[in-house]
Amino acid sequence: NIDSLLNDIKNDYPNVINAFRLSNKNQIPTTIVRLDISCVKTIEDLLSKKFIYINNVRLPVTEYLAPAKVLICSKCFQIGHFRSTCKSVLEYCKVCGKAVDDVKHHIDVCDSKRCRVRCSGDHDSNDHRCPDIKSYRAMLTKSLLTSTGPPNHHQNNSTNYWFNDQDFPLLSSNRGHYDRSSDAP
Repeated sequence: NIDSLLNDIKNDYPNVINAFRLSNKNQIPTTIVRLDISCVKTIEDLLSKKFIYINNVRLPVTEYLAPAKVLICSKCFQIGHFRSTCKSVLEYCKVCGKAVDDVKHHIDVCDSKRCRVRCSGDHDSNDHRCPDIKSYRAMLTKSLLTSTGPPNHHQNNSTNYWFNDQDFPLLSSNRGHYDRSSDAP
């Protein structure tokens, strides 16, 4: 039960706000749970530990990266910009893909033969399941991942410390000499 899991996690990590069980593409729930956390320090703490223990069960912790959002213009149905910045003179019908002067008038006379503006597929022009949009999203996600570097900052294998001898106080000069008189039975 996701609610009992959330309560158990909140006992150790009070900054966890919510928990969601992710579903696969067929909308079948998976074993993956996404946590919404309000504190960056808690996120870093969980990621560095790599595991949490709930009711004596060890659960892996990894960073969740949400799919990249794809901008689709509602005027020309091209990818990568909004209607407010669109340079297209004509509007396009999202159903048949034709360029028209007045979309509101065209809707009444549209032949309704579905044809995507970019790929000529049998779906609406703003359908997120379009192969063009899927490939653009994949490319965008890949470029975001490569530009930001590895998501987990704790994967650096080199030792990251600086030795400062002032961090370690000097021991007394009688180091190595043991005073037996302090041993009382």
